[in-house]
Amino acid sequence: MKSEGKEKEASQYIQRAKHHNQLLALAEQERSSITQNDKFTDHDLPLEFIESLQGQLANQGDIRKAYFVKRVVQYFPEMPAYLLAVSPYYSFLEYSSQGKNEKIIAYLTEEIKFPVECYVKVFNNADLVKFLSSFNPIYTRK
Repeated sequence: MKSEGKEKEASQYIQRAKHHNQLLALAEQERSSITQNDKFTDHDLPLEFIESLQGQLANQGDIRKAYFVKRVVQYFPEMPAYLLAVSPYYSFLEYSSQGKNEKIIAYLTEEIKFPVECYVKVFNNADLVKFLSSFNPIYTRK
């Protein structure tokens, strides 16, 4: 464009691209972790996906409770982000939870095909209930 004498127009495109890249970086930072200050709403995904997810959670065997919610994001809200929050089931004989938590996260991130951007987090049961108390769980171990 610059060679055609359209320096001003080219400059506008460059500025727009730089601004868009800045927004992308902010969106990546915003979506990279979950904090107590984050806001959530009910998910808006089809019932078929949720039923499939419930079955996969039940098959995993080590999950006590799970919540699936939509995260309120500031940058690119038209590209929603979701949270699958689970609490593990521990038998009273288990000494350490770390190995089980890693196993659960590996299963959820490698085996489940999410149709949307989804952050997976393991909480202990008390923290999970407090953090997402205003939502209904999508899965509870029987």
